[in-house]
This record gives sequence, C-alpha cells and structure tokens, in this order.
Amino acid sequence: NGVRLIQELSPKSLDQLVSYGERCSVRIMAARLNQIGVPAQAFDAWDVGVLTDDTYGDAKLLPGTIASIKERFDGRVDPNVVAVVTGFIGHNTKGKI
Repeated sequence: NGVRLIQELSPKSLDQLVSYGERCSVRIMAARLNQIGVPAQAFDAWDVGVLTDDTYGDAKLLPGTIASIKERFDGRVDPNVVAVVTGFIGHNTKGKI
C-alpha cells in the first residue's frame, strides 16, 4: 500500500521493504530451532557488528567490519547457542538500512 500510495520504489525504499522479510525470517527460524530443542537466538546483522556503505541495493561492507563482527560475537553470542543472523542487510554509519 505504501509503495502504491507514494508511486515510488527507490533502491533505498526497496532495501527497507525487503529487510522486513529477512528480519522476520530469522526470528521464525530461531523460534523453530528452539521448539525442536536446538538453542538458538535471532540477530539483526547490525546487532553483531555489520556496517555497510550507503550504496542502496548494492551495499558493501565497510573496512573493519569483519573484526567488529568477531568482537561482538565474542562478547554477545553464547557459543552454545546457534546464532541465526540476517545475511543481506546491514546498517550504514548513520544507522540506516
């Protein structure tokens, strides 16, 4: 409805729109794993240190992101729990998808 209302679907809007499905999917997957006895936790990519540039529709990881991910996982993710992480979305330095 929103896209139809504003008659526009820019790469930025598309990234925002498709991110909802991915964020929902990781939560469903983690919940299912927990149901079958596999300890799991859902994470959005930016919660585990993923930072990207501002190229909507084709963003690239910023330098230092890999180290940031390792650091966040070490301090935040229980090694006995499966981390289910969104894979194709990230935040830029301004916190925008």
